[in-house]
Amino acid sequence: MRIVSAGQLSTDAWELVGDAVEILPACAIVRLPRWHQASPVSGRSPFGLLITGDDERTAILAALPRCPLVAIEFASFGDGRGYSLARLVRDAGYVGDLRAVGDILRDQVFFLTRCGFSSLAPAAHVDGEDFVRGLRDFSAVYQTAADQRPTVAQLRWAR
Repeated sequence: MRIVSAGQLSTDAWELVGDAVEILPACAIVRLPRWHQASPVSGRSPFGLLITGDDERTAILAALPRCPLVAIEFASFGDGRGYSLARLVRDAGYVGDLRAVGDILRDQVFFLTRCGFSSLAPAAHVDGEDFVRGLRDFSAVYQTAADQRPTVAQLRWAR
């Protein structure tokens, strides 16, 4: 999978796997019901978790401590539930890789990282380098967010 992570474009071994695939590869990212079926009853799961805006919040929160990676699917670029889910996941204390997948646009890149996403998976037809440039669209922020960047007011008071 091609991702933007740590300010650069790279590839990693994780892959989104549909429900029809019988045998899961080692680095599979699967939807919540499949994740529960495939993961061991206790301990860390080897599988990444794919969540959507339709998944039940309590089930998501219960799975987080056992997930090596959490991917949040954006069904369309106008669906803002992914931003809320990212904040929910980070506010719950999840420190692993939080990935945005699906219909995400370059214009959203900066704001996705502000909400807590640590990696982004642009669609295959999208210029990944353009996503990297999108991380630098704004040099200052006015509100606090999950990314912990100092705000303009905090920088002024620090002088």
